Amino acid sequence: MSTQDAKDYQIAESNKTAADLAVIKEVLAGKKYDEPVELLDPGFYLGFDDRKYHRLPYVSNSYLTKLDDCPAAAWVKEPENTPTLVRGRAFHCYTLEGQEEFNRKFAVLPLDCKRSTKAAKEGKAAFMSFHADKEIITADQYVNIKGMGDVVKMHPSAKIFLSAGMREVTIIFDYNWKDGYSIRCKCRIDLIPTNAHGVLADLKSTANAEEGAFLRSVATYGYAKQAAMYLYGINAVCKQYAAKGEPSPFPNQFDTFALIATESSPPYRTEVYELDKESEGIIEWGGGEFYRLMEIERQCRETKQPDGSVKPFYPPWKNAGVSMLTKPNWWI
Repeated sequence: MSTQDAKDYQIAESNKTAADLAVIKEVLAGKKYDEPVELLDPGFYLGFDDRKYHRLPYVSNSYLTKLDDCPAAAWVKEPENTPTLVRGRAFHCYTLEGQEEFNRKFAVLPLDCKRSTKAAKEGKAAFMSFHADKEIITADQYVNIKGMGDVVKMHPSAKIFLSAGMREVTIIFDYNWKDGYSIRCKCRIDLIPTNAHGVLADLKSTANAEEGAFLRSVATYGYAKQAAMYLYGINAVCKQYAAKGEPSPFPNQFDTFALIATESSPPYRTEVYELDKESEGIIEWGGGEFYRLMEIERQCRETKQPDGSVKPFYPPWKNAGVSMLTKPNWWI
């Protein structure tokens, strides 16, 4: 990668190890970002919006999910403004930050602008121009988002988590191996309640909040891995504070992960689930997945080249060998 390429990304080398910085420069080659890439020391950070968080070049839960598909998939940049993502950000903002902050970040498109008349199209263009600094959602989406958020705030257990604590906390931490190797990671925690010690809580929208159905979502969407990674991250940073003799904002060891599951259609059924943290439970299984994928990430970063040098390589395949396809039970 050329010196000019490095300048294009405006990477500040002072806060990053040479090894990790080399990986970032290699993998970002050919990619363009609208804002400078920031490099941060391990710690707790508040006030990050979604875009700023997603541009931090560290390993995240969603990154590991794509890495598990095949390593090269982890570096495919996804669009930031799909309707699903915008709706998800709006739901989190309304529920966690409140109506005032929601109004600052989002604008609701008037119903009249949905018509196909010339006047409606001109009105929509004027509305979009006036609210160019905000994300736009439809009136129907707003009704759903408000309904979901209001039910969460009514739920007896969910409202306890919402009543006191820190929200949308970005944590930068290092995943460490015994041989001294480390990889910098990031996570963004929805809720760190101060009235429920040792608990992290995450807000999830779902098609079905019934226990059995949502348990399948936990397995399908990697929530167990997410829980293990977030617990590892916050505990790692708390230990770092202690090692330096500095007071940590969170004196307790975190060992519990709760999910607030809210259905995305009326009546917006909401349930609160704690992931099993006992031996061989959901969080322990998720920890195994987290550790396995971090090992794959390290292997990709330390790929030995034909000339004997070591450079990062993320192959566009999961298995370099030949896999056998056998007839499953459902085959007719």
